[in-house]
Amino acid sequence: MELLTIRHKDFTMSIECSKFDAIWGKAVQNIGAARLLSTYTWTDGVESVVRSDDSGEVQLQQGQAAPAVFFDNADYPVWVEFANGVREASFGSMLQSENERFGFRRGILAGFVNYGNEVGRSEIAISYRVGTETRRFVFGFEVLSTKLDYHDHWRKMVEDIEAEYRMLSLDFMRRTFHGFTPDTREKRPNWFGGASFRASSESFCRPAATLWNVRVAVYMDIRSICVPTS
Repeated sequence: MELLTIRHKDFTMSIECSKFDAIWGKAVQNIGAARLLSTYTWTDGVESVVRSDDSGEVQLQQGQAAPAVFFDNADYPVWVEFANGVREASFGSMLQSENERFGFRRGILAGFVNYGNEVGRSEIAISYRVGTETRRFVFGFEVLSTKLDYHDHWRKMVEDIEAEYRMLSLDFMRRTFHGFTPDTREKRPNWFGGASFRASSESFCRPAATLWNVRVAVYMDIRSICVPTS
């Protein structure tokens, strides 16, 4: 099922998910459709971004909330068909394992993304050459959980983790020479839940992910007991 079509002056990008209906249905049952929103952003050169589902097509607006496309633990095939003149293109993740899922042949860059349990702000980035010029395109969005409300429960869990391990996080950033610029519009920097932080140290993020998953499991157990099923 084709979910997103991004028409750019240099290419057309298509993003699909064969199991999206089942994923969306599960998320609606656990969270509610009104909470399944994402904010989409993109770099220059885009002519249109269209989200498609069984109810029709909606043209997305830069920086505005719209129904989500990306969820945890799901495969999303990505096809990028370039205009004539592009002879080289690659996926632009900071994780080599993700870049290796993509290949470029005969003007088409193809592969897939799967964000596992990495819920939070993420992006799809590609680099390509037009003549002697290297160009980069970035499409940003939120990856949502099918079990927890990212905009409420998930953020609260992040705040709890940061409250307990804030000094450890700051020490890690200092030792690995990773700086950050806090977003003045947010109450906290978005370190957790994104590929950019995960890429900097697998050894640090693996224990954090374990703690995260334990809290999710505990919350779901409590929810199953306290919330009656209809």
